Parts: sequence; structure tokens; C-alpha cells
Amino acid sequence: MNFSEVCSKEELVQAVTKDNLSVLLLHASWNKKDKIKSVQLQITNYLKATKQDLHQLSINGLVMQVDVNDNTMDFCVGDALDDDNAVMDDVVNTNKLKIKCPNELPALYILHRNSSGMIKIANVPIRASQIFSWSDIAAMEAMEKAMAAFTINPSARDDTIKDVAHKRNFDASVHLNKKQQIRLFVAGDKSQVGKSSVCMGILGTLLELNYPPSSLAYIKPATQCEETQLVTEYCRKHGIQASPVGPIVYYRGFTRAFLNGETESPDVLMQKVTEAVDKIAQDKAVVVIDGVGYPAVGSITNTDNARVAQASGYPNTNVDKARIPPGVLIVGKRGVGDAVDSYNLNSTYFRSRNIPILGAVFNRLPVDGYYSLENCKEAVTSYFEQNQILTGGERVFGFIPEVEGIANSRSEGNISNDETNMNNLEPSIEQAETFVTAFGQYVNVPSILQRAAYLRDVTGRMEDGTVEHQNKRARTDKLKNNDTLNLNNTSERIRLTREQIEQSAKVSGAAGG
Repeated sequence: MNFSEVCSKEELVQAVTKDNLSVLLLHASWNKKDKIKSVQLQITNYLKATKQDLHQLSINGLVMQVDVNDNTMDFCVGDALDDDNAVMDDVVNTNKLKIKCPNELPALYILHRNSSGMIKIANVPIRASQIFSWSDIAAMEAMEKAMAAFTINPSARDDTIKDVAHKRNFDASVHLNKKQQIRLFVAGDKSQVGKSSVCMGILGTLLELNYPPSSLAYIKPATQCEETQLVTEYCRKHGIQASPVGPIVYYRGFTRAFLNGETESPDVLMQKVTEAVDKIAQDKAVVVIDGVGYPAVGSITNTDNARVAQASGYPNTNVDKARIPPGVLIVGKRGVGDAVDSYNLNSTYFRSRNIPILGAVFNRLPVDGYYSLENCKEAVTSYFEQNQILTGGERVFGFIPEVEGIANSRSEGNISNDETNMNNLEPSIEQAETFVTAFGQYVNVPSILQRAAYLRDVTGRMEDGTVEHQNKRARTDKLKNNDTLNLNNTSERIRLTREQIEQSAKVSGAAGG
């Protein structure tokens, strides 16, 4: 597919046919020509990778400079339409072919001529900055949704646009038969916000949706706590493979020992994370990856959650390319303003490192009062709906009520290994089952899977070079190449054992990692 220039509405009408979808790029004389050419190339490469059965149509590109003459000016500066999506009767009078004046340029539109000869025009609701930097996942999602509106097969459109979560007859066999693995990275906006409980809720809901235990896996690649968690016992009870303590443990004295060059390098630790996740992920349909603390935890040792997420990603068929990072689900706190502000702060951390965000679930909301679940749900959902572009297509998948016994369990449901406390195991498992039941009622797990699969495929196209991926791991690359920090230099690191590091830290009075 190549972009063809059109210089009038008449040329535009002739270019739009029943057999194709037309992607129209509008720009103006003040837009730099080289940038517009670059946008055309990026969108062309992207659309080549997006030819799916969904569209059942060929795709052609059109580009129009709106201020080249009065005719083109009339296309988007004349009498505005009442909405962004309209059907034009171009057969009788091309003067009727107008769009609502775009707020900024360049702008993107999808056009298609229906069986009656009418041209339908749909705006792709993205900003000019997103068009110029065509590595934005929200831009791609908006483009695909706009194209999906023109699919020949209405049922295909329904399956694409409607959230799978709202189909209560969700069929797990469809996903299982495709044998396309989904990896979910669960992060939190602070420590003990309920990440492990949410992981347990996802796994339990998947069991209720008829995923066999053998198709599921749980792993926590980095941790600050090695005590047995409730999610681990839940997995053990239900036959779900679990690895609750991964390769990275922030034990007492670890940070200072790392800075002194006495531990393994970040690259070695990340390789171990990759190997651990890939091992447990073998033959699994869904792998739930549990983060540690808040997103920046581990940044001092270059092993923060964003880097762990990248290392936990899908293998790339092109071995020379980076792994495809999993989508991140952020577990947020109760409330409205603080909850949304914290979400935006923490999601930005991942986005700045090119880790895609699924959206959020908000945990531990009271059932009554000013900050009740229903009150917070209404306000927070309204924010996300009003700011789809700002949030990059991210969404809220649910609001979880406080479940007695879960929040009060130490560190998201830790169970002491002390033999005297093991009698508390059965009540804890009972509480876990209660939590999972509530979780399935309040959280849209199938929709989480749908968005995770979508981001896997879109990000995969970016990582394999189909779309220019800006700032790829820029910060990490700088760290790798910075001789003064030299965090990854394995040859100069003098290894001490964990026992030696912990003993030294204990003597010095250290309380944690």
C-alpha cells in the first residue's frame, strides 16, 4: 500500500471504492513535508502488518493538503457536520462531502463507499503528536477500531469492538484452541495494595471460566518477602503451577552489596528472570506475573518493575530483536482523586520505558460511605471515559470490595511458615475462595485477556520493526553504556554469597534490602 495524493474532493470521491478502505491523511502547508512523508511510510508499514480477516478489504492510502485550493479548504472548513461519523451522498453532489473541522493537523480519517454508493467517513480520534510518533499504542488501537467499523461481516465487528468481558458466555476454548499465550504483569501503585490478591483473583476467575489448572501459571520474579503467600497456597490447592520466589530477592544488605559490585549484575539477573518465566510458561495459556512494590522498586539496582516486565515478555521470533513486553495491569487504591493521580503517576513510569499498560483495577473499597465502591466507581470510570486519548486507551476493569480476612492478612495474605500458625491455613484458603468469588463478580477478567492479547500483537509489530519504536529502552541503554555507573559490568564485580552479605548487613544494623 502506498499513499496517493488527491488535490480535490472530486479526486477523493473517485479514489474511494466499495472494495477498499481508504486511510486519508490530512495535512497543511505548515506541516513539514519530510515529516508528512515519514508519517506516510510508518502508517504504510503498519497497515501492511494489519491486514487481517477482520477487514476483508484492501487498504489504500490517500493524502490531501487542505489549504492547497478552495476546493480542498471546503472539505474541512466549510459547513461543519454535527458529528465525526457521517454518510455523504457524493453521487449527486460532491459539495456535500465535508467533515467536521479538525482541531489540529495532521489528522486521520477512514473512508468507505457502501453498497448504495454512499461514502462513510470516520474520524480516527488521535492527536497530531500521536500521528507524528506512530509508535503510540493508543493511536494504533484507535485506527484499528475505526477500520473495524467498516468490516463486511457485522459479527466480526461485534467480536472486535465489544468487550469480551460483557459476554457472560465467555468460551475459554476459543483462546485455548488458538494456542496463543497471554502474559499479564500485575503492578501496584504502592506496596501491599493487593497485587498478589489480584493475581489470585485472576487465576481463580480463569478456573471458573473453565481454564484447566494445567493451562495457568503464577510467578513472582522479584520479591522483598520470602514468606509463603496466600496466592501460593491457593495455586497449590488448585493445581496451578507457581513460582512464588523468583531469581531476584531484595534481602537484607542486597542494595549496598550491589552498589559495591558484590552481587550479580542486572543483566545476569534479568537473564535469570527471562529463563524462569519462560520455563514456567511452557505450554501455558495464561501466565500471571506478580510485580514487587510500586513500579520504581529496584531502580537503584537497575532491576525495577519495568525492566523485570520487559525480561518477562514474550519471546520474539526474531532473535535479534527485544522481547515483546507483557501488558501491565495496575492495582490502584481506594478513593477518587488520589487513586487516579497515583494511577497516572505509576502508569507513566511504565509508559516511559515502552511497557504497554492494560489499565487498572481498584482494590479494597468499602461498601458504604462517601468513598464507597459505587461512589468511587462512578467518578473514576467517568475520568477514564472522558480521557481515553490521555490514558492511551487504558481502561478500568473493575472495583474490588474489601473482603474480610484478605486485607488484614499480613502483606497481602502472607502465611507464616511457623508450624504453630499453620492451623490458620484452612480459614485463609476459605477466605481466598470468598475473595475469588467476589473478584469474578466485580472484575472483568475476559476483557483483561482481550486487551492483553491486543497489546501483545500490536507491540509485537512494533518490536519486530514494522513500526518505528521510539526511545527503545533509552534509559536502560544509557545505563549500559555509561562508564561511570557501570552497573552491568560483570567482569569487575566481586561476588559475595548471600550469607556473607546478610551477615554483614545484620552486624551493621540493616533492617531490609
